[in-house]
This record gives sequence, structure tokens and C-alpha cells, in this order.
Amino acid sequence: MLLRYRTIDCRYPAELAGPRYPDGIPIWPEDDLEKVIQDQKVDRCLLAYSDLHNETVMTLASRCLAAGTEFFLASPTNTMLKSSKPVVAVVAVRTGCGKSQTSRYVINALKKRGKVRAGASPHAVRQPCRAGGATF
Repeated sequence: MLLRYRTIDCRYPAELAGPRYPDGIPIWPEDDLEKVIQDQKVDRCLLAYSDLHNETVMTLASRCLAAGTEFFLASPTNTMLKSSKPVVAVVAVRTGCGKSQTSRYVINALKKRGKVRAGASPHAVRQPCRAGGATF
């Protein structure tokens, strides 16, 4: 199918997308939302982005509903990772607050205090996102 969208070469990684998406999940520009909904026969839109004002979220919801698709927000219950180990969460209210640097500091502090079992290494788990021009 020939699609007429502005070209961006961005995909949610195949290794995180699951077996139904061996090539990853294409990510289209937000400006093309209604065209993508129509051309791809989208039934349901799920917003999985955290750095938006309420007005922006509701505008996106209205655009989806007007285009004839359902609109959902991802709940914490469905997006949190389960762990059998203690977890330290580093969060912030927006992109660019220093979460990566803080995470590295916390890991090093835990190691210095002997809170990490010998031979073990704490793991930093990041939500995959495209921020500040970074790629997956």
C-alpha cells in the first residue's frame, strides 16, 4: 500500500514490540494522525507518552474520536514492570531533568554502601522513548 505521509524513519524496536511486529512498529508524525487512522483502518488509539499537558492529551483524544477511533490512556497497572527484587524508581515531571545522571549516581551509591550482592549488578531499566532527538 502506498501511503502518503511525511517520511520519518522511526520505529518502535522489534525486540520490544513482540513477535507480531518482526520489523518493529512504525511511528508516524503526529500531524498525520487523522490520515493514519483512516488509511490504516485504526480501531483504537493508545496514548503512551508522559510529558504532555492535560489540554494536549484531550486535544489528541478529540482528534482520535472525531476520526472515528477509540482513544485510551495506558494505565500504570498495565505498564509497570514486575520485579522480585527491590526497586528504586527515578522519575521526573518532564524530559531533561537529569534522570539518567541521577540513576547512575544511585547505582554507584548503592554499590559503595554494599547494598549490591557481590558479583551482582543492579540494572537500570528505561522506558523506551525518543527524547531530544535520541534514537532507539
